[in-house]
Amino acid sequence: MTLPSPVVIAGAGSLGQRVAKAVHPVLFYDNNSSLWGAVCEGVPVESPAATVKGYPNAMFIVAIWRPSRTRTA
Repeated sequence: MTLPSPVVIAGAGSLGQRVAKAVHPVLFYDNNSSLWGAVCEGVPVESPAATVKGYPNAMFIVAIWRPSRTRTA
């Protein structure tokens, strides 16, 4: 699969890392400040603000999933 460059993934967790294997992003961004400056799947992780500033024309793929803690009808 070839996507326009650059591709940025929102969410450096397990779902984001799985998506990265398919789309080969230039960057992850994550709200978790403890991940900023880290590397996941060979891809750097930055803050949302730094990402938008550095890649304003990127294609952003949202890969955030958090299971519900309570089930609602």
